[in-house]
Amino acid sequence: MMLSIVGISLLILIIQCSVVTLFNISLATKWSKEVFGEFALSIRDAISSPSESYYDGNGILNITINRANERISGFIFRDNKGEFALSIGRTSGGLSVNRFQANRNLALSLQGGVIEENGNIVKIDNPKYELALFGRALPDGSVSQIERAEFNELSGDGRVCVNYPQGVERKDIAGTIIITLNGVPSGYIDVLVYDVDFYNPTRYILKEFVKCFIITIPLAVLIAILMAYVISKKNARQVKSVMEALDSLSQGEFNINLIRTDIQEIEDISRSVKKLARDLERHSKSRKEWIRNISHDLNTPLTSMTMLLDMALDGLIDIDKELLEKIRNENETLKSRIASVAYYSYLLSPDCKATLSDTQIAPILDSLSLYNFETMIDEYLTVFADSSMVQRALLEVLKNASDYGRGEITVRSEREESVTRIIIENLGSLPNPRPIFFEPWARGDESRTSGGSGMGLSIVYQIMELHSGSVTIRESGSKVTLTLTFPNA
Repeated sequence: MMLSIVGISLLILIIQCSVVTLFNISLATKWSKEVFGEFALSIRDAISSPSESYYDGNGILNITINRANERISGFIFRDNKGEFALSIGRTSGGLSVNRFQANRNLALSLQGGVIEENGNIVKIDNPKYELALFGRALPDGSVSQIERAEFNELSGDGRVCVNYPQGVERKDIAGTIIITLNGVPSGYIDVLVYDVDFYNPTRYILKEFVKCFIITIPLAVLIAILMAYVISKKNARQVKSVMEALDSLSQGEFNINLIRTDIQEIEDISRSVKKLARDLERHSKSRKEWIRNISHDLNTPLTSMTMLLDMALDGLIDIDKELLEKIRNENETLKSRIASVAYYSYLLSPDCKATLSDTQIAPILDSLSLYNFETMIDEYLTVFADSSMVQRALLEVLKNASDYGRGEITVRSEREESVTRIIIENLGSLPNPRPIFFEPWARGDESRTSGGSGMGLSIVYQIMELHSGSVTIRESGSKVTLTLTFPNA
């Protein structure tokens, strides 16, 4: 228990570390997009302000630099072909961007860019914003004067490959603004943003957060160990109580006491142990009752035969045919009861298996014509069962109905989609108090003065268990009804 709680605590810490890591990754992504978005909006405000409407190359450069805040680390300017022209500032990690000789006059087309021979090919997102300049076109294709400017958000997706100075990586580029003149691309501005952990206030917050996290890890582990120790001691006491109860049950002591607990699982185990104690006590009493009953059932015919033989040897009665008939009848009763016990033991053994097949009921009932009953079963009715076991079950039911019933016995059937029922009815009533009919040696007459061993219905019950079926008995009015239910194949 203690190791489990410590393990869970460590797992929670690992999950927390993973959450912090994922949070930082998400924060870095959102940080870069938010900073670039704010910068783009500031450019839009700038071109709409008359005091900052400088639409030549230097004016655009000044607007870009002036509108940069402390989170902007630098800029890379590219010409109308997308080739490197000028870099200003640092990368997101704070490294100085390499500077190259290029055409610093960015007037409109930004031509004359120089590509670094050992540059870095980076795949970046397409421009997200457009700085659109509009002017009066001259016959030679040039523009005499910029008349107005617009700043638009683009919706196109995709990525393009760009050659940047060595050291510039994909994560450094927060976003790109395209400059167009009368709808024709004239240049690109790539915005570089400091990493979230390089930006001083954020770095300080993260540093303090990690420091607190490192300090709390040992404290959390210590608290987890202490809690684990307390809980494990408490649970150990309760588990010991359950073990002692089970040990008492193994020694035949059914009066057990268990410690109550607030832990649902252990409380459920305690209830199960108490139920087990009640069941074992009931079975113990039943076993003693069975021994008493079987001793009575087997000794009764044996005692009768012994008495008859003693009386004959003492000369009190004549040894004639009548005496021999009585002795034979008692012997047959003894053999029948021993056979019933043996067959019931066979049904309980793990070697006993029901051989299932489509079994016709009508021929089986014909073989039991010794008992007086009326059948209302279709001659083609079948059940998916072991034919010999079905015959024995019907024999026991009909014999029981004939011995204890009052009047004619009827046998009928009901068939549904999933089950088939064989119903045996006869006039009569169930004993009061009613015994557990399907327990071995259960009898309605407590004095046990009438015939029968009390094994018949218990054999029927076990046969139906082997068929995954059921047997029920009930009294309705002046009739007793016993139902055998077989599942269909």
